[in-house]
Amino acid sequence: MSKKSFNHNVKLSYPLKLTIGLLLSSFIGILSTLLVSVLFSYFLSNSEMISGYSIIYLIFSIIIGGFICGYIGSLYLSFKGIVSGLICSVLYTIIVFILLFIFSDGNLSSYSFLLILLTILSSAIGGITNVNIKRRK
Repeated sequence: MSKKSFNHNVKLSYPLKLTIGLLLSSFIGILSTLLVSVLFSYFLSNSEMISGYSIIYLIFSIIIGGFICGYIGSLYLSFKGIVSGLICSVLYTIIVFILLFIFSDGNLSSYSFLLILLTILSSAIGGITNVNIKRRK
């Protein structure tokens, strides 16, 4: 049996690289949001204060997901951190907004729009953070 050699130096076209970066960062951001939400519900399931502050936990988990989305997105896109974080936050924010609209039965409050602004801001901060980390050579 002969070994197949793989060419690891394949260059992707820019639109394909942008699309893969957007989809992958949004997917990882949604997964991290779900993971943080599940962790909050698990740790606070025996607590009586979860019902009063559930919107705070939801906002916090979505902000963490936005940060991770911007961080991962700026890994794949090789330009300025704030721009790549903002670009990658677009799809993530649309998905979060649609999910908020579905689960709130069409009644969006000011929390929803505040959450969208905070998500975009945290995603931009995630992109900036990734670009400014010094890597070992």
